[in-house]
Amino acid sequence: VNSCHLELSVKTLAVDAIDNQDMLEEIVLNHSDAYVRNQAIKNIEDKNLIKYLALNDPSHIVRKSTLSWNQYGPSKYSGARYERVGDSEIIISAEEVFEEILLKSDDARIRSLALIMISDDERLSRIAVTSRDVEVRNKATQSIKRQDVLMNIALRDPSRIVKTSAIDFITEANLIKIVKDFKDWYVRDYALKQINDEPSVIDLAFHDSNWHVRHTAVLKIFDENILKDIALSDTNINVRKSAIERITGKEILNEILKKTTHCTTPGIVKSKLGV
Repeated sequence: VNSCHLELSVKTLAVDAIDNQDMLEEIVLNHSDAYVRNQAIKNIEDKNLIKYLALNDPSHIVRKSTLSWNQYGPSKYSGARYERVGDSEIIISAEEVFEEILLKSDDARIRSLALIMISDDERLSRIAVTSRDVEVRNKATQSIKRQDVLMNIALRDPSRIVKTSAIDFITEANLIKIVKDFKDWYVRDYALKQINDEPSVIDLAFHDSNWHVRHTAVLKIFDENILKDIALSDTNINVRKSAIERITGKEILNEILKKTTHCTTPGIVKSKLGV
C-alpha cells in the first residue's frame, strides 16, 4: 500500500479491499497520505479509534470523514454499527460517538458537522448545556423539545443569543414565568414580546420594576383607558411617551393634559394633539 509507484486511485482501491482490523489501524494511524487514511476509515470497526481520529488526525478531510462512519459498512443493520461482546452482537450508538467528538473537538467545523448527525433529544440537551461552543449550544437548543431543559438554558446560559433561542421554543405559560421570575431584564423583555395573554401584559405594564419591560408591555396594549392610566402614573418618560403615542382619542389626551403631574408630559400630549 505504501509503494510510491502506485497511483492514488490504486492505493484507495487496495485499502478498500482490506478488512483486517490490525492492518486498517496501522494505515489510519501511520500512513502519510490523508486520502488513503480516509479510505481506510470506511472499514474500521473500533469506535474508540474513530473518536481518536476525529479528535487527532492532522487532516480535516479525515476528521470530517469520521462523521460518516455510521453510514459505511461492514454492518448488518441499516445506518448502524455493531460490535461483538462475547457471543452477542451489540448495536453501537453512532450518536454516542459523535457526541463525544463534538464535546472534545477543537475544530469548530467538526463540532458543527457532528451536531448535524445527532437527533436524540437527551443528547442534544446535554450538548446545549455543556458545550463550550456558543454556536453549537445555540443550534442544539433550537432542536430541543423538553420545556424544563429550555427553561434551564434560558435561565443559566451565559450567552443571550442562546437564551433567546431557548425562549423561541418555550410555551406561553412558561414565558410568563420567565418574565415574572427571571432577573435578566433583556431575557424577560424578549420573552414578553412573545406573550399575548392580556392580563399578564397589563399587570407587567403597571407593576414590573424594569422600565424596559414596562415599555414593551405598553406596546402590546390597545385599551386607551389603560394607556391613559399608565401615562399618568408611570415614573419613566419613555414609558409615558409610548403610552401617549398609542392613544388616538382627543378626550383622553386632554384628560391626561389636565391631570398629569409630570412636567414633561404636557409637551408630549400637545405634540400628539398638534397644538
